[in-house]
Amino acid sequence: MKQYKFGKNQRPKYYLPPGNYRVRIKDARSAISPSGNEMIRLELVEPELGVQLRDQLVLTDNCFWKVDEFCRCFDLGFEEGDSPTFDQEFVDSLPGLTGTVRIKDEQFNGSTVSKIKAYLPAEESELVRDEE
Repeated sequence: MKQYKFGKNQRPKYYLPPGNYRVRIKDARSAISPSGNEMIRLELVEPELGVQLRDQLVLTDNCFWKVDEFCRCFDLGFEEGDSPTFDQEFVDSLPGLTGTVRIKDEQFNGSTVSKIKAYLPAEESELVRDEE
């Protein structure tokens, strides 16, 4: 068991103002969605501020556009028409990769939280803040 030390712990930060941010994949896990579909649960972190973000990639026809965005963002090297296998080996290879995401505000249980609006292609990942 990991050693616990009282008084040295801080609540994780989960909010970033809308804009584009460089993130690192902290953790990735295979899972099953509530509707029974395969998915990948992601924990991402914005390293400068230490803000944690969560997202998921549901592996269904209706969500493959998001999987494409994700693969381009993290420059996974797939060519058009490739059919990668999203097995445990693939999921285990994700932590540590960096990419750029666009963040938007979303309301959740009466609080404003950060939500990933888009995974930006690696070649277009200019870091800017939205002025909206």
